[in-house]
Amino acid sequence: MLSLWFGAYDQGLAYASLALGTLLTLRILKGESPATMPFEPLTATTLLLNGATAQAIGVSLPQALLQQADKRVTP
Repeated sequence: MLSLWFGAYDQGLAYASLALGTLLTLRILKGESPATMPFEPLTATTLLLNGATAQAIGVSLPQALLQQADKRVTP
């Protein structure tokens, strides 16, 4: 139900998050230990709810959660 969405909405933030994950992965693949990497807190978050997936698996999303969502995918 929570999903990464790479559409036009907030596209820059989604690609920035993907780039950060890729950079961390590359550092690990090059031999750097994750235990020695400094913690990098999130500077921005986006709550995305996928109603289509929730409906497909029989989960109902509470109204309070839907109201907090920055983006919703509806069935």
